[in-house]
Amino acid sequence: KMVNFMFGANAPKLTRLITEELKREQAIREGLKARQEMDIMELSSEEQVRHEALEKERLESEAIELEVKMKAKNERLNLIVNCILQTFSANGILVVFPYALDKITMLHDLWETGGVKPGHIEKMSFKNICVEDLLYFTDYRFPERILELGSANACSCYMVKMEDPENNDNVDNVVLTAVYGTSQQPPGSQDSFALKMRTMVKIAPKESENEDQQSEQPEEEELDGVWVPPNKQTRALAIYMLFPSHASSHVPPEPEPTPPHIAVAYDAIKRSEVMALVEECSKDVLRFGFFTDEKPETAKLIAKTVVHFEKKAEETTYGEKLIVQLSKKHSDTVLAFAQLGPSYMSPNTVEGEKECKLFFPKDYDEPEIEEVEPTIKKKSKKKKKGHPPPEGEEEKSKLSEEGASKGSFIEGEEAGERADFTPDMVEEGEEDETTSQYEDGDETEEMPEEADKATSPMTDEMDHTTTDPTTEHADQRTPDTAEATPVSE
Repeated sequence: KMVNFMFGANAPKLTRLITEELKREQAIREGLKARQEMDIMELSSEEQVRHEALEKERLESEAIELEVKMKAKNERLNLIVNCILQTFSANGILVVFPYALDKITMLHDLWETGGVKPGHIEKMSFKNICVEDLLYFTDYRFPERILELGSANACSCYMVKMEDPENNDNVDNVVLTAVYGTSQQPPGSQDSFALKMRTMVKIAPKESENEDQQSEQPEEEELDGVWVPPNKQTRALAIYMLFPSHASSHVPPEPEPTPPHIAVAYDAIKRSEVMALVEECSKDVLRFGFFTDEKPETAKLIAKTVVHFEKKAEETTYGEKLIVQLSKKHSDTVLAFAQLGPSYMSPNTVEGEKECKLFFPKDYDEPEIEEVEPTIKKKSKKKKKGHPPPEGEEEKSKLSEEGASKGSFIEGEEAGERADFTPDMVEEGEEDETTSQYEDGDETEEMPEEADKATSPMTDEMDHTTTDPTTEHADQRTPDTAEATPVSE
């Protein structure tokens, strides 16, 4: 038995509740109080109030959804009627049920005396059309037995034309009178064509515990053998449904309906588990995206994919939301997404459709343009094209070239890395080092002409490490260069 209950997870409240129940139990044992027990499956008064509120909300949501659905259906059927009547305004419809085909020869009398003549003929079963839509604009309903037999076998459907062209504007009255007589409705007036087409159909006896009652049930039932649409709207729908090969091209194709859907919001930090379920239920997920919050009126789009969202990780505030446009076609899928702990779910599909239109406008499916960070291109350093070196410098350059060609090398780490250097590389190295002193940004100033190449570290190293062939030219260097201290790179 249930003695008490509590909604939600609230540790302090639960502690107080347990304490009170322990005190109450002590008082009950002492005979001071009596316990009122309740069956575990019975709803308490508070639970009953909550249940009724939820049930009322559910019924209101279903009523709103049904109203929207019926409105869309009404608009579609009216569109079909208008399109068909523009093309087939002078054509009527006559349906002969499959169990009355034995009397099909009686149709000749109708063609001769009824003022109508046959046109196109089609075989159609009720199971291939929506009978509810066919009778949308009339109160007439087919008897259950006719629906059963008309679904088991195909009916013969005739598209009739007027013998007298002057009756083209009065098709319904002419056909109804020709088939049902002056009553213009089933089962038909006396001696009418419809009354003659009525047929006795055997029916299977219903199972009954009492054998006497079973034997009293009739074995045959008389049913209407033909049917004519009672008004022009139903006639137009009959032409569209029973003669699709002739009529479907005259009606705009029905747009692919978007299934009823809702908006489901999650904290963006849950994106891994949510996206795993999105991939698993991809058929029911229409769209998704990352937004600044879950309010459709104020939310701003951040990214359409996880990859683009994670690239903007430095800009996140941990208040971002992952919004999923979820179809309600499969209840199991909706339940699975609800179990992930969303921060918000649309109360019904009507509200969900409104919210999703704000979150995901018509142009949302266009690919997301990724922002490309601008890259700074460094200009390559060009070799200086200056004036010829002054007198004395040309001779020093020749000495350096001669020493390099006879096996000179560079001390330190660069000895192994640049074993194949050439005199041109020596000159370029000298130029780059001197030029770097005058660089500002991407622009490079030319090296002053009076710069002394002999004082560069490359030349000094060569002076320090030259072999015997180079040493024999040492006396030709200037005193300043000869006394320069070698610099290792």
